[in-house]
Amino acid sequence: MEDTKQLTDGSVVEECKNKDGSTRLAVRSPSGMFRKRETATKEETQVAIHNKLVETDIDGDSHLERILDRAIASATLDPEVAVYNKQGEQVGTAIDSRLILASTKAAQLCIRAAGLEQPEKEPVTQNKVSIVNLTMPKEVLDVILARQGSIIPEDKPHTMPSAPAWAEVTEIKTNE
Repeated sequence: MEDTKQLTDGSVVEECKNKDGSTRLAVRSPSGMFRKRETATKEETQVAIHNKLVETDIDGDSHLERILDRAIASATLDPEVAVYNKQGEQVGTAIDSRLILASTKAAQLCIRAAGLEQPEKEPVTQNKVSIVNLTMPKEVLDVILARQGSIIPEDKPHTMPSAPAWAEVTEIKTNE
């Protein structure tokens, strides 16, 4: 335990030897047992990548600027290439489909990095409409109508018409 680092929970990071002779870092808990190392969260990883990308070198350029410069140069490549014969003379030109695909992917990367890939959509606002059908028992309806002073219609037995409404009746006979 020549090179140890005390963590906040009392565990210690130490260097251990593997079977093949190489070394690795291991976390030993306060109880003395080895335990699994914690992995970084998504947010911590994003922050670490962002910090690495915005680091500047001696010239003042960051890694991100160089990546975007290369992507823009690749996106603006001309897919038309010269075709040569065996003697090295130019015979004509041809379109290289691999260059078209590479420049298209680079252009998509540049557009996405600029935030222009998907324009912002206006939120759609709608008024909520609900239809509620309430059915009340007849006794409750009678009480409500009586309090309002409305006339409660009497229940009369319905008589069946002697002929259908769609038929033109010319004569009705009944058997006696």
